[in-house]
Amino acid sequence: MPPRRRSSLLAVGVVLVVPFALIMVAAAALTVLVGITGSLGNFANPGCGLQPPGSSALVSPMAPGSYELTSEFGGRTNPVSGGTEQHRGQDFAAPAGTPIAAAAAGTVVAAGPASGFGRWIVIDHQLDGRLVSTVYGHMWPAGVGVSVGERVRAGQHIARVGSNGQSTGPHLHFEVWEGARFAGGSPVDPMPLLSEPGTEPAPAPPPVELVSGAGVPAVAQLMPTGPQGEQRSMTLDSEQLHNAGVIVGVGKGMGMPPRAWVIAIATALQESTLHNLDYGDRDSVGLFQQRPSQGWGTAAQIEDPRYAAAKFYEAFNEKIVQRYPGWQQMPLTDLAQLVQRSAFPGAYAKWETVAANAVLIVHGVAPIEGTIPTAC
Repeated sequence: MPPRRRSSLLAVGVVLVVPFALIMVAAAALTVLVGITGSLGNFANPGCGLQPPGSSALVSPMAPGSYELTSEFGGRTNPVSGGTEQHRGQDFAAPAGTPIAAAAAGTVVAAGPASGFGRWIVIDHQLDGRLVSTVYGHMWPAGVGVSVGERVRAGQHIARVGSNGQSTGPHLHFEVWEGARFAGGSPVDPMPLLSEPGTEPAPAPPPVELVSGAGVPAVAQLMPTGPQGEQRSMTLDSEQLHNAGVIVGVGKGMGMPPRAWVIAIATALQESTLHNLDYGDRDSVGLFQQRPSQGWGTAAQIEDPRYAAAKFYEAFNEKIVQRYPGWQQMPLTDLAQLVQRSAFPGAYAKWETVAANAVLIVHGVAPIEGTIPTAC
């Protein structure tokens, strides 16, 4: 389902709405937004064909026409060893480099080396109150586009087809586990549970808001010690830049320094990929995946980006600014963790450069030279 937006609850920050064409340095949107509807068990009939769009909670991990179905779920002769085995998934044969998408919204719980798979990705999903995992295998190292702890959306590009591990040619090995891959679940035939991606046109994106007021911050203000750790690249779409502009505007209105804007945007990138989600782990919602049960506010309040950003900055001021005089020299991931308390505390660091670039872009200037975001 597309992210919902609610009317503003806080009037903080000053923004100037301008046509998106003025900031094309942000490049085009890459994320495919596919709604999650129906039930995991709601499929018309078993078999190898995909169900009609919207008939299942899971969508195909590959675009129609980009693959050929080969080895099916069930007993088979292993093409590498020649032994008899139970094939726990469905193979999608395709040219190396063909995009692979997440079959549903969820959290990445594994992304890296795996015996037999070369490289794999495992994503946990909450579907109709049930824990389900999807598994994607045989990618080369450069073909893995997500990391552990990252939130992904249905249809989001997460990887590219490879032929790594026990493989006789480029293909995606795809599995579905009811009860979760790492929690005693069981593999099931994926094909009856998959529907084709929906074809409804996406809603018009909001206008990007260029932040007015004070001058453009210097790079040294955004990243005083430079980025720490390996950095990710991402092409931000207009919705993400709109939300980044809101975060910066709220920060300015509350008197927060530029370094805090970068930390806030990096946190939102990790928690929601800078999309205003109306779903999440347990009762988490919004840009920062804040939880009503943890005292952040009601779900309706948290789904307002200005409210969510203001609550983040309030916690940031209380837990960091007032306690650590030299906080601007501290690593970004440590600061974000003090506010968010993520199960993956090291996951924030990789977004530092993208977040700094987002601040520059919403001020109407080009990203840091040599770091223009690119697709995975």
